[in-house]
Amino acid sequence: MRVLRFVALAVLLMPLATLTSSWTNRSDPTRPFNRFLSRATKMLERRHGYQVSATGGSFVGGVSQIILSLNKDHQLGINGARRELITAVEELRKAVATDSQLKPYLAKDPLPIDCFKIFLNLRSCYEDTSTVEFPVALVTLARGSLYYSSWDYPTERFTDIHSETYEEALRIVSGGE
Repeated sequence: MRVLRFVALAVLLMPLATLTSSWTNRSDPTRPFNRFLSRATKMLERRHGYQVSATGGSFVGGVSQIILSLNKDHQLGINGARRELITAVEELRKAVATDSQLKPYLAKDPLPIDCFKIFLNLRSCYEDTSTVEFPVALVTLARGSLYYSSWDYPTERFTDIHSETYEEALRIVSGGE
């Protein structure tokens, strides 16, 4: 009798286990997201010479955030740094929008700019900055805005020098201002 109950329970639970397993595999964005990040970082490295030192994201309710840390040995002022970051982010946004494997896992389609957190570290700005009026050492895209910082040698800290919304920066780079 006990064996019969066990067999009956196993027969009832088997379809549920199969359904749960296939649902879990289909709803897990980790593998397509990692594939996307691998392709995207290679693209940014090849096209712009960035070294990508960190990547990540958030998967609450699907892919809801993309995080990248880009490094480049280059000395730029605000205009050059703006152009660098906007160009990279627009290419990244296009790659997200056209990735058929990632698209089903996006929390929102298209993924809004608020969902991107990008750091652009311009390493040579820690050295001689006499050739650039406002040398930028770090540009951060967070919460839909760009924040520009320079390196303050006496305090050995970043100093905020400028900020603007992503839309303002995009308009400037696109020739709207």
